[in-house]
Amino acid sequence: MISVNVIESVVVFPGTATVTHVSSAGVVPIPIRSAGRFDELAQALGLRLSVPALVIEQGTPSPGGGTLVICPPDVMHDLEVSGARGLPWVVVVDMDRAKVVRRAEALGLAATVEVQDYANWVDGLPQPPAIYGRKELAERIGAVASEHPLHAGPRYARMTRAGGDLPMLLADYLAAYAEAGLPAP
Repeated sequence: MISVNVIESVVVFPGTATVTHVSSAGVVPIPIRSAGRFDELAQALGLRLSVPALVIEQGTPSPGGGTLVICPPDVMHDLEVSGARGLPWVVVVDMDRAKVVRRAEALGLAATVEVQDYANWVDGLPQPPAIYGRKELAERIGAVASEHPLHAGPRYARMTRAGGDLPMLLADYLAAYAEAGLPAP
């Protein structure tokens, strides 16, 4: 277990969107909450960070002040346009690869997970987990930060680490992020 004093709770806010699943049974809309395994993500992060974690679908999440918000890009966009001040307390998952570094840099997000890396975890594929986070924290958590121009900006880079899964890598990164005092109060 990792004890983190700065992060007091994790709120996973998947929104109310649906995804379409096509199978031999036809086209079936599935809530993003279940399709994206958001309950499992919340539980894993809460356990690893030793903080309460919950999934909410209604209202507006309030990042900051000890509350870390995990959300997809549409919810992050709503936070951004509403003028939310706690964006350094936001982790965006399932973000378009072409935007991930630029948005993290521009908004000063806690971290991001691009769409394919998130899909690999959701689908249970045996790929090394990857997140985009602050470069200076990669070594602290045993991760390798990419230097490729498509995967790195001035402060953020794609980080991978052998072993474990996405929630474990993300929790370890967030613990290091908090210990480094990076999220603004």
